[in-house]
Amino acid sequence: MLQEEFKRLTDKPFTDEEFEKIHYVYIFYPGIVTQADIALIWAIGGIRLIEDMLPTARKIDEAEQRVRAARTRHETAKEHLNAVLSGETEAYPTTTEEIMVRR
Repeated sequence: MLQEEFKRLTDKPFTDEEFEKIHYVYIFYPGIVTQADIALIWAIGGIRLIEDMLPTARKIDEAEQRVRAARTRHETAKEHLNAVLSGETEAYPTTTEEIMVRR
């Protein structure tokens, strides 16, 4: 969501710093589905409500980052397994430590 899009949804003014927080909550807070949702939250509670929601949004962001990292590790391990099964072991590390170092 761009600042201009958000401005069209609310009459309540906001700073660039406030918009960064608004946008972060919009992206990561569970249950916020539409731009209208975040505009209503901003209209009702302003920056105080947005800041109250930030810790939960950060937890979701961090959890999603851990999931992405785990998927990457899984794909690397799967590639290694397929290489071993096909006899192409020289191109791939042989231990978990080597796999993690090559990342």
